[in-house]
Amino acid sequence: MSKAKSKSLKLKASKYCIMDNALYWKDPRGVLLNCLTEDEFNKVINDFHKGDYGGHLYWKAMANKVLRVGYC
Repeated sequence: MSKAKSKSLKLKASKYCIMDNALYWKDPRGVLLNCLTEDEFNKVINDFHKGDYGGHLYWKAMANKVLRVGYC
């Protein structure tokens, strides 16, 4: 691996951490967000669409709702 690729990978990896066998992403403020698998992602999106405050929202509004509850 070249030095440039190695440095790039190291910078990307520094934004992630593993705690209690779960992968988290650190947002720019340092808040840890739980990374979801594809199956978990589909369940969360369905829950948001079908919940009391669900619906087909603008994609940015939906993304912000998901981030507010601590998912990445």
